[in-house]
Formats: sequence, C-alpha cells, structure tokens
Amino acid sequence: MIKIQKFRFNGYRESTYVIWEEESKETFILDPGCGDDVEQSMLSNFISEQKLIPVKIINTHCHVDHILGNAFCKKMYQIPLFIHEKEIPLLERAPIDYPQYHFEKYEHVLPDEFLGDEILLGKTRFEVWHLPGHAPGHVAILNKEEKKCFTGDVLFKDHIGITDFFMGSKEDMKKSLTKLMTLDDDVEIFPGHGFFSKIENERENVKKYILQT
Repeated sequence: MIKIQKFRFNGYRESTYVIWEEESKETFILDPGCGDDVEQSMLSNFISEQKLIPVKIINTHCHVDHILGNAFCKKMYQIPLFIHEKEIPLLERAPIDYPQYHFEKYEHVLPDEFLGDEILLGKTRFEVWHLPGHAPGHVAILNKEEKKCFTGDVLFKDHIGITDFFMGSKEDMKKSLTKLMTLDDDVEIFPGHGFFSKIENERENVKKYILQT
C-alpha cells in the first residue's frame, strides 16, 4: 500500500508529493518545488519524522516551479533524478527562465535517468504515461491497483492545463486528455496545483475542452 503527503510550495502553490510504500518506507519525491530554506526544511523534516527512505526524484515536467528543489533533494538524499527525455529542452531553459517566474535563485542539475513505461517503488509498480501538451515530455504516474494518478499540470480539479508555454500543443493536450479519460471513474487524481479529484468529476470539463479546441 502506498501513502501520500502533499506540500504546497513556492509562489505558484505547486504541489510536491512525497509518495512512499508503507511496508518498505521507500519513497518517491515528485516535483520538488521547495524554493527556499523554510520549504526545504518542511520537506526534509517530514521525511525524517516518518523515517522514510527517498530513492528517486521524479519530475512530471520541467517548468521551473516544479523543479526548484531538484538540487536540494539530490544533495540531501544522494538519489537519482528522473525526467522524460523530451523535457530536456525545457530543463535547459530553466537557468534563463527562472527570473521570469520571480524566483530569486535556482540551482541547475541534470537528470540521472530517463523515464520509461514504468517505474518501481519497492515492490509497487507505477505506469508512466507520456502526456504531452502542457510540456513536450510531460508524464503522469499511475498506480492502477490503488487507483491513484499523479497528473502534473495536464489535468486539475475543475480545469485542464494550459498549452501556451514553450513547446506546448493544443492537439497534443487533446490526445493526452483523451487518454486519461480511459481510466476508471473512481481513479483519484493528484494534480500539480490545487485540490484532489476523481476522473468521473473531470469528464465534463475535458469533453468541453476537446469540443472547443
């Protein structure tokens, strides 16, 4: 069984998720957006208090608000960073883009490995779905057994991700949302901003978006 803790970090209220396997305590840090010492301490203190064992950092995509804490987490826990290979252009822009997000500092780090079709957390398997549109290498990670999907900035509660960023695509977004709609109604979504939801609650908004674009 997996457990989840969400943090809201930086000025964009980005959702950083700590995801761990209850039995082994092995832990993913998903989209670490902790951008200052206070936020970094919040994350590390929680991990320490719960006696968790971080093993991987995963970025759903590489917009700056989702990767501010990559360097901190890599140094703190000596663990690898995983991104989709098609996110390299966005990651390369981060040292130039971060002032536009009104962040005072950003430490650039490179990925250690590229994401494939699945990734393991202890004995727990997550599918990795490539869902471009908001970003070219955007991914969601899905645990079908426990019906939990971490959708990043593709699908939120009551709305969908925007496509007018660098290398965004409305056509790709429509395809990605259509793929997400193949999930069961009771699959919970954990988005990159805002609140939790379920697939069944988002079908109407997705349908409207696809018809309007």
